[in-house]
Amino acid sequence: NKCLNLLTSNGSYKLRVELVTTNGNMYYAEYHTFAVGDAASLYVLNVHSYSGNA
Repeated sequence: NKCLNLLTSNGSYKLRVELVTTNGNMYYAEYHTFAVGDAASLYVLNVHSYSGNA
């Protein structure tokens, strides 16, 4: 969590998660704003602006 906080605290980042089912169907979820808070916030996950088909 600390590493993700350090990485995302100094810029603007997107998060994309890709999923493939056992029968080959593909899905994704993309968040156009992604950040992880610091220890004081208990490393809260912040994601906004979803797009995708998952």
